[in-house]
Amino acid sequence: MDQKYPYPTEFNVRDFVPIELSRRNYDNWSRLMSDFIQSRGLIGFIRGTVKAPALDAIDGGGNQDYYYNNSNYVLWKRSDNLVRGWILATLAQDTRLSVLRLETAEAVWNELRKMFDLTMNLYGYASISGDWVKASGFIEKEPECVRAHITLSSKTMLNIAIRSSRRNVFVRKLLEKMSPEEVIGLVDCSGFTALHVAADHGNIDGAKMLVRKNSELPNVQDKKGFTPLNLAAARGSREMVLFLMEKTKPNVILMDGVGEELLRDLIISELYGKHYLY
Repeated sequence: MDQKYPYPTEFNVRDFVPIELSRRNYDNWSRLMSDFIQSRGLIGFIRGTVKAPALDAIDGGGNQDYYYNNSNYVLWKRSDNLVRGWILATLAQDTRLSVLRLETAEAVWNELRKMFDLTMNLYGYASISGDWVKASGFIEKEPECVRAHITLSSKTMLNIAIRSSRRNVFVRKLLEKMSPEEVIGLVDCSGFTALHVAADHGNIDGAKMLVRKNSELPNVQDKKGFTPLNLAAARGSREMVLFLMEKTKPNVILMDGVGEELLRDLIISELYGKHYLY
């Protein structure tokens, strides 16, 4: 096998990437596909690090230049077409037709990212900028985007918007489109609910909106076992700590790990005392 331009045709991509790309599964699809391509030694073809050699090579020997087909380009193009074909094989017909015009695997990969990765398109922009006019138009056309994980770390529109109090109008309108069960059920790859994010960023008004939507949110632990109260204490946010102390169930606060970390963070943040615990 050519080490510079591998050509492993013996693999069926659908055995390794069994899902068809859609807006809701872009994160999973891209991970599976990139892992498959990398394991075949061809990841540079989508990252743009394996550049195409010149189409023609020049022999400058003697008194005259001679042009001839570059065999390295032929080998590169063969491998690039293989990777491009793997990607196309996992696309729905309408998606495939929209990228067929693109001639390289890298171009197809980047175009799909623009189309489906919401951090690269207007869905993500609307969440970050708090532009409800744009977002409401998207949601009307595709209601599922409210619940979609739109980043590689599985963040949702709500998790992104709640990071800043400047976007609380956006957050309020977004919550109107969601059920209490959806608000508590949507977590990122760290197990963070939107309330974890609000606590971590000190968005007290956003936190209050979330708790009004679902009063169980303060009791949810992330993958490390931390509650939103733990994050607020670690951040040293007095107002957030006071609010979440009232809303978090005592039995949750006293759970192994939660209480110890809470006390430690309150002491470190100089928040420990009667004004905070009683």
